[in-house]
Amino acid sequence: MLAETLALVNAKGERRHEAELYRLKGELLLALAADNAMEAETCFRQALAVARHQQAKSWELRAALSLARLWQHQGKHVEARELRHWFRLLQSHLCSAFNPTATFVEHGLLSQRFTGV
Repeated sequence: MLAETLALVNAKGERRHEAELYRLKGELLLALAADNAMEAETCFRQALAVARHQQAKSWELRAALSLARLWQHQGKHVEARELRHWFRLLQSHLCSAFNPTATFVEHGLLSQRFTGV
């Protein structure tokens, strides 16, 4: 059913949830069999690429976490750590849209005593 949905996305050009569909396909492949890790990684990378192209940060975060978990499970600790670091920076960036002062304090750009944060 997921493959049919992705085919429909490609046929109709309705790409709003495309990144999440690729991520879900990767998660399903892993749930079916560990042997599907390479194909799942391809799906997670595709999800990341689509989300970045669409500037869909929430889908990008979800795809990045799925990929980091896969890499962690495969023993690719350095890659997973780098992706998680990127994730924290992106998460911080998203939070700054709601509370920029707290983000500046977190990164040492403002002192807490001046902001009360």
